[in-house]
Amino acid sequence: MGLAENALVGTWFGQQVSLRPEAAWTLRKGLEGYASIAAARAQGHAPEREQGINGLLNDYDEARTQAVEKPLSEMRLTDPWEQRRIGAAKAPLFFLALEDECGPEVLRRGIANLAGNLRGEDVGWTDLRAALEAETGKNLAGFFRGWLDRIGIPGGFYSRHRRKTANGN
Repeated sequence: MGLAENALVGTWFGQQVSLRPEAAWTLRKGLEGYASIAAARAQGHAPEREQGINGLLNDYDEARTQAVEKPLSEMRLTDPWEQRRIGAAKAPLFFLALEDECGPEVLRRGIANLAGNLRGEDVGWTDLRAALEAETGKNLAGFFRGWLDRIGIPGGFYSRHRRKTANGN
């Protein structure tokens, strides 16, 4: 599935944009993890989303027992693996929460517009936010701050999805 994830991220961004250094690792990890779950759902594996979220939450919880969490906005490829492991679980969860907030089609359109409108430029988290705000007409600053600038899983996302998994919904 790793090749499919990279191919989907490549499709979304193609060779059109590059990622800003301060966002490159977490943005790529988030898109790759999200792409894996989105691809499974597109193939008719609807339960895969909640299973994927549950697996990422388990990975996140386990990783937090091994290292101190840093906000996603501060995470870099040069950080110790134990810390990056936390980000590798949380970054895709951020995109899944964005999907909950904006809707799957709006999220995909926003990502596609980001790649198309910023062709040849370096992009980061603020560019993603601006693209999604343009699509939704919503101010997503608080949502982005809650996920990127703070530690933990915000906004009831954790409890809402753990409850769905436990209930089988």
